[in-house]
Amino acid sequence: MAAVACKLVNGDLLPERCRDCPLRKNGFCASLSPAELARLHPHLIRKRLQPGDRIISQGVANAHYYHVVSGTAKLSAVLEGGTEQILGLRFAGDFLGQRFAPEAGFTAEAATEVELCKVPRTALDALADANTHVGHLMHRQVVAELEETRAWVLAIAQRDARQRVAGLLHRIARRQPSEHAGARFALPLSRAEIGNYLGLTVETISRQLTALRRDGLIAIERKTHVTVANMVRLATAAGINA
Repeated sequence: MAAVACKLVNGDLLPERCRDCPLRKNGFCASLSPAELARLHPHLIRKRLQPGDRIISQGVANAHYYHVVSGTAKLSAVLEGGTEQILGLRFAGDFLGQRFAPEAGFTAEAATEVELCKVPRTALDALADANTHVGHLMHRQVVAELEETRAWVLAIAQRDARQRVAGLLHRIARRQPSEHAGARFALPLSRAEIGNYLGLTVETISRQLTALRRDGLIAIERKTHVTVANMVRLATAAGINA
């Protein structure tokens, strides 16, 4: 196996590829020590995917874990009867994988251009087995994901159509890199997929997007590029205590 190129950072040897990676200070990797990263580094593969490219396939053996470096991934599942259900979105810093599940329970694909780190399940599981700290990190990732899903399901159940659409836009916007009060992004889901996710019709999605634009909460260019000028106003429209 090739030697790992490392540089001295704050007194520790850190793999060179990891040194300037944005995830070094965000997400799962932020909690790994230089030594732990150096152990994983020979197994890491950095990939860039285009919209629609498959990351994980439902029902296929879980052979790898993924860490989203940039972009947005869409999670979905095929239900009994063949109906597809949108389960959620994953953004930069999010972790994809199910440690104790032999097969993937969902499909993940690039919703926008996505860059990610791919690591064999055997390599990360071995590190977790040898280091309780890493195992706890992986467990906390799963708990955080479940809590986020629970909160989102409750939010959808308790909100009207306007609040659901505004809430989804707010959730996407706050996960975008920005130094300003607003955000700009390409919608990672089609209107039909948004309707699937929020339990609304395509016509309702279009009406609510038009209303939010008319009220000055968002701007939409080329049907998919959304600009949010003020996150606080959008949060209020979504019924979120910003």
